[in-house]
Order: sequence, then C-alpha cells, then structure tokens
Amino acid sequence: MISATKKAATREQSAVSEHENFEITYLAEKHLVSKKTVQKAFKAVGNNRQKVEKYLSTHRNG
Repeated sequence: MISATKKAATREQSAVSEHENFEITYLAEKHLVSKKTVQKAFKAVGNNRQKVEKYLSTHRNG
C-alpha cells in the first residue's frame, strides 16, 4: 500500500504551478519556447504536467 506522503508527492509531480517562476523557466528551457508560450499552455490545457508538456512539444514556434 502506498503511504499518504507518497500519494501527495505523486499528485504534486503531476501538477505544474503557473505562479512559480522557476516552473515556467524550467518548462521554457526544456521545450525551447518562450515563457509566454508556457503561459499560453497553462491557459489552453490547465496545470496537468503531461498536458502542458504535450502542448509545448507541439507549439515550439508560438
């Protein structure tokens, strides 16, 4: 059985905070896009890490 702490950590890893500058910078550098594009991703798909990263991988020039 998974502990409550491990469950919380897993949930936290699956979400991205659009209010944390280091998260925006990390995603922008990882996907070679602007910070503005990362912010557009949050508006388009929410804060789910997988969805944000998928969006960024298909919107590299925008």
